[in-house]
Amino acid sequence: MRYCFFRMGLDHPGVQEWFGGMYESMFAALRRCGHDVILSLDAPDVSCDVLVVPMGGGQDRTTARAMAAFPGPVVVYAPSARSWFRTDYLRRWRDRLVLAYGTDASDFSAESYASLGIPYLHLPFASDPEVMHPLDVETCHDVVFVGNANSGTGRYRFIDELVGRVGKERLLLIGPGWERYDVHPRSMAWGPDLNKVYAQSRVCVNLHNDEQCLGGDVQEDANNRLFDLAMAGRPQVSNAPLVVERYFAPDEVLAYSDPGEWADAVERLLQDPVAASSLGMAARTRALRDHTWDARARVLSEAISNAVGVSAGATRGGWSVMRMRDTLLPPYSSGELVAKVARRLRRVMGRGTVIR
Repeated sequence: MRYCFFRMGLDHPGVQEWFGGMYESMFAALRRCGHDVILSLDAPDVSCDVLVVPMGGGQDRTTARAMAAFPGPVVVYAPSARSWFRTDYLRRWRDRLVLAYGTDASDFSAESYASLGIPYLHLPFASDPEVMHPLDVETCHDVVFVGNANSGTGRYRFIDELVGRVGKERLLLIGPGWERYDVHPRSMAWGPDLNKVYAQSRVCVNLHNDEQCLGGDVQEDANNRLFDLAMAGRPQVSNAPLVVERYFAPDEVLAYSDPGEWADAVERLLQDPVAASSLGMAARTRALRDHTWDARARVLSEAISNAVGVSAGATRGGWSVMRMRDTLLPPYSSGELVAKVARRLRRVMGRGTVIR
């Protein structure tokens, strides 16, 4: 089967930097499953059997244009339904949509898509053992966290606690938003250099945003770092234990919801390198068994094949004025637009930014 992945946000330089390498690993895994994979940043390749499109994050209009240009079945890569679920928009394109998949494990996402007759596949992130793996290098950092402080709420609580315990000079923070700790904002692309930074650290910490761990009935969304640190064989202390326990046992990844307990665990591992090494190797063993992109590719390709098979021969809806509207305008009602602008203004004012 021939898949055309449309943009997937990779036309944005920041997304390309962080997620581009991961998509390359995923595409390579799908090819090993026997599929042809094309990434299109412009127009979809109409010679493909299936179009895969992203939803949410301001991409709905360009996604509608891609679906309008593509004659075949469409698979949706979706954020959590709590973050994005446009009922009217999805209903207008329902006859084209054979499957939705995403990293959110909550019942809410599955039930939201089921309400429109669209099957939903929980497909968590994974990692690539050819990129993330143990290295025989000297450790030069005590604790490292590579991540964005601005991508959601809750991370400062944990970092504040840790800085109070070990001091900011023992903590390497890489990413935007850490200026309060005198850290110059910078980013690091996913790939071998990131793996080296992990390998040079005695303990690696992982933080999910509050929004990612609201519970199995609302949103439960493991980040990619959980799997990358495990695949790299690094001792990892994470927050969001209810999220982590879906994928790793307590003797593979330590996880605590309380910042004090979380920082306690970091200190224990710093004092016990043997236990830290054992934790990291156990996590890698689990990641190699269950959380490779090859494993995810097998699940996704089977789900797509089944969904396309079920939809074969289904009647496709014709063109409509409202579908044309989706290709020209964002799919928001006037009330939603007012609320969206108000939220944006509150965020800007909260940062103390002058609105011009």
